[in-house]
Amino acid sequence: MAKRKNYWSLSSVKTEILVRYNVEFESNQSYYDMLNLAGISWKKSQKSNPKEDQELVEKKQEIIDWLEINSYEIQTGELAVFFEDECHLLWGDTCGYIWGKKE
Repeated sequence: MAKRKNYWSLSSVKTEILVRYNVEFESNQSYYDMLNLAGISWKKSQKSNPKEDQELVEKKQEIIDWLEINSYEIQTGELAVFFEDECHLLWGDTCGYIWGKKE
């Protein structure tokens, strides 16, 4: 069960075991021991996107320059600006620490 995913939160482990096996341990230590035996360790989640393309990130300056050049029209409402930006979230961002495969 534990090796099916790359990362687990404690709550997802508890839910999986309860639903799959109808077992709920009294102590979190039982879950920790099980994960450790499965080769999964407690670790800090990543803070950066491992697929980040620095060249694309630097192109952001083009957008900033354009917005500055057109700032008067934007502020007066003569020009409306709409944009879309991708959002990169890594598993565990909300909790900071996760259970992940040992390297």
